[in-house]
Amino acid sequence: MSFALDPNPVMVRELRSTLRAPAFPRVLYLSTGLVAAVELLAALVLAQDRASPAEVGRWLFQTYFTAAYALVALVSSVYGAGAISRDAESGALEAISLASASPWRFVRGKLAALCAITGTLLVASLPAAAVPLLYGGVSPWEIVFGTVALGLVALVGISLGLAISARTSTPRWSLVLTVAVCVPSAAISLLGITALGDLARHSWGVRFDGPFWFVSALAAGVDGQRGVMLLVLPIFTIASALWYLVGGAVGPLQPPSEDRLRVYRRWLPGTLGLVAAGVAIARPTLGAVDAFVLEIIALMAGLGVGIVAVITLAGGARAGSSRGPGVTAAMTLLVLSAAAGLCLIALAPSVV
Repeated sequence: MSFALDPNPVMVRELRSTLRAPAFPRVLYLSTGLVAAVELLAALVLAQDRASPAEVGRWLFQTYFTAAYALVALVSSVYGAGAISRDAESGALEAISLASASPWRFVRGKLAALCAITGTLLVASLPAAAVPLLYGGVSPWEIVFGTVALGLVALVGISLGLAISARTSTPRWSLVLTVAVCVPSAAISLLGITALGDLARHSWGVRFDGPFWFVSALAAGVDGQRGVMLLVLPIFTIASALWYLVGGAVGPLQPPSEDRLRVYRRWLPGTLGLVAAGVAIARPTLGAVDAFVLEIIALMAGLGVGIVAVITLAGGARAGSSRGPGVTAAMTLLVLSAAAGLCLIALAPSVV
């Protein structure tokens, strides 16, 4: 009710400027047409192989959501890339800050507006998403869960664009950096999800026929602690990324008198604590090979979090000094996280 009476002015301004722009309808029909064209091409190729209708439906499902994943990740991050730097270049950011809009409210408004805009793209492409249902082999719940997964991807992409946009001075430079980070990150994430799907197929009997295997597993109702752990892993990764990226967008907008690294100092122990808790809870229920794989993943996660902390906290050190409290704290946390991961590997059962 309070939102209806007093909507976020940043969100309203962003929605008006984007939806009224001539480029938005073009992005809408071009992105939808591109995904539909890829799906049509896949259907023509499968028709020549004389596959069963159910197999065609499964392949079209994976083709559509893989293509939509790449498109949503790119479009959402590009929209976020110019959201803050464009206002900073035009002087609107200073005017908004003088109007007593807190950095958190400013970022929330940008995030909400861009999520609504990206959601419009997802809704427009739903007819193409429903095509696999005509062939069979796919349930409506898989379409629903897949669309939700794309929405989470869009949320991460927007947060990435906002975090980079808050640290750059011009929209063009922000766009270049965002694309340079988004493309390899999206590719590595897709490969990682595919690798986890292959592991789930061999270890737990989960059906695996493409990168969006987890959507089918979720729609089928995965039982057991192993399946729940594997499905929770992407959710934990997305939540950690959102925490980090949204904090990265808010930090540079804080006044110089405020602690701009406070969000990161909370994010680092919180993320490492959740990783350690997950390993401690899941490890007793797993076999030797599965426990070893889990601890390898935990080690990689701990090292990744530590490296990100080094980059972030070192960047917060005062200019003019090669070392400072931020660098020292980051290196200490990195050593501790690496030591914890190595201890987990040392305690792992032997794999024959």
